[in-house]
Amino acid sequence: MPEVFYNDQEVMFKLSWSKSTLKRRRADGLLRFRKIKNKFYYREKGVFSLLFPDPSSS
Repeated sequence: MPEVFYNDQEVMFKLSWSKSTLKRRRADGLLRFRKIKNKFYYREKGVFSLLFPDPSSS
């Protein structure tokens, strides 16, 4: 199954984050990303791990 990636707008909508919050989380390393031609893309798996954290990993 192919990997799914989200762009900035999709991630901001799903996480209810502002653009500055998203930028800060990228800088802090909380959300991994790929930069392609000056655009950021985020793996679906990484976004969902923020939405639904694994309680057994604490």
